[in-house]
Amino acid sequence: MRDANVLYQQGGSSDGIIDRGFYSMLYAVFALLMPINKKGLPEESRVVSLFNDKFVKHNVFPKEMGRLLYDAHNLHRAAEFQDFFTANRDQAVETLNSATEFVKAIETKLSQGLVSQ
Repeated sequence: MRDANVLYQQGGSSDGIIDRGFYSMLYAVFALLMPINKKGLPEESRVVSLFNDKFVKHNVFPKEMGRLLYDAHNLHRAAEFQDFFTANRDQAVETLNSATEFVKAIETKLSQGLVSQ
């Protein structure tokens, strides 16, 4: 998150901000999954569905958080893999704000010990 914020404050690329924001979200979900996923961490593409299956469906986190992760993942993939796609500043700011909200919510649950599946 710190790198995403630094990029934003210094006028860095929108794609870079989105990339770092999304990976902040991804690693936060990995922190949730480590105690319950004995097979190791899932591939990046499975994280969104696992987050929804393990935490949103069981009302640990609200549906909106699943949507934030889904949107950030799709934008990250577009920026990384679609030729001639360049994210704009509004998309980068939205992803940065979403990532900040998402990571804080997970940190809060983890620090309170409220996550167990």
